[in-house]
Amino acid sequence: MRRKALLKQHKRAFFILFVFIFIAVLIGAYTYYRQEAEKIRQVHYETLHALARLKVDQIVQWRKERISNALILAQSPLFSRLVEAWRRNPKSSTLKNDLIQRLNLMKDQGGYEDAILVDSQFQILYSIDPHVVHLDPQSQTIAKQALSKDSAVMGDFYRCSIHGRIHIDIAAAVAHENSSPSTILILRSDPEAYLFPLIQSWPTPSPSSETLLVRKEGDNVLLLNRLRHSESQPLSIRFPLSRTEIPAVRAVSGKTGLFNGIDYRGVQVMAEINPVPDSSWAMVAKVDIREINSEAIYRAAMISGISGLLILLAAAILAFIYSRKESAAIAESEERFRTTIYSIGDGVITTDTEGRIRQMNTVAEKLTGWREAEAANKPIEEIFRIVNEETRNNVENPVPRVIREGKIIGLANHTILIASDGTEHPIADSGSPI
Repeated sequence: MRRKALLKQHKRAFFILFVFIFIAVLIGAYTYYRQEAEKIRQVHYETLHALARLKVDQIVQWRKERISNALILAQSPLFSRLVEAWRRNPKSSTLKNDLIQRLNLMKDQGGYEDAILVDSQFQILYSIDPHVVHLDPQSQTIAKQALSKDSAVMGDFYRCSIHGRIHIDIAAAVAHENSSPSTILILRSDPEAYLFPLIQSWPTPSPSSETLLVRKEGDNVLLLNRLRHSESQPLSIRFPLSRTEIPAVRAVSGKTGLFNGIDYRGVQVMAEINPVPDSSWAMVAKVDIREINSEAIYRAAMISGISGLLILLAAAILAFIYSRKESAAIAESEERFRTTIYSIGDGVITTDTEGRIRQMNTVAEKLTGWREAEAANKPIEEIFRIVNEETRNNVENPVPRVIREGKIIGLANHTILIASDGTEHPIADSGSPI
């Protein structure tokens, strides 16, 4: 009973220790996961922030270069004298060829789609593209602005009525030595050639990351560039300003920084919002929340796997230690048991549950005539042969009844034990379950 109580205490102690280790591993794993998830989120935010700032700086630099090119050419004394001379003598092929050469040089070196000269009434004087025979209202607006100020003016994205393509124009008044400017230079850029690819490019592998250029148009926000996740044409997607859950709406409303919302696909995103200085544009860099979460889930799976292995390892170690302790306790108990039965003055025989000999003390060896090693695993009936002293009939061996009934069974009186050499011993005995 004392041994059972001790083993029970050991088992309870090992179980409590395992529960403690299990909880500690879970708490540690969860804490580590939270830290990793926050680290992943922070990395994505820092990437968005850095990339958005980089693209904004690149767009600002691109705008400055476009404006500078137009201004340098329009205010060049050589170019202005050439334009003025050609305006006075438009039939001169020499002047026209020189002018065309200068305009083509600027077009090719600057990567422009077209170079156009218009008069103060916004009529086309010359265009490298022969299909351009009139100015769209957007171009007329910036041409008018350029006449009224001593600098170049950059327009906004628009879809022209001639080509059906999107353009962005830069206008600058051509200087005249002795009179007010009456000629405007317009350099026309194709955003599909450089600006849209610049906006859309992403330096790191990402299935959902995207950059948007947006502007306010009336009561709506207009998406300007070509989109990664939509077949829609540029300048064709707009949302009302009431949709404040959309980062693009927040952008044209003057908000900046980090924002979690819904993009044009209805997908939850993390977005970084920045205005583009000296323009009506705003930049939105975004990545899907599910992409961020997928990385966190992958980390969670790894952490869970490692935690599971740690728990299994702890369980195996504790089970091994418990098994060693239990084995030691059993060995000690068995040794005590053997010492007890071998020191008893009466004959003692033990069997397994099938009635086969396991142990015999010295007294039992003398009575039966069998040595313990010889009798091991033999049926009890073969070793312990008993008959009635008067009738000489075989007496039922008590072991099968003990095994069958599970209680102490005593022999009837006048029982004789017949040893292996035929010697007879009158005995009184009993059998009991261990």
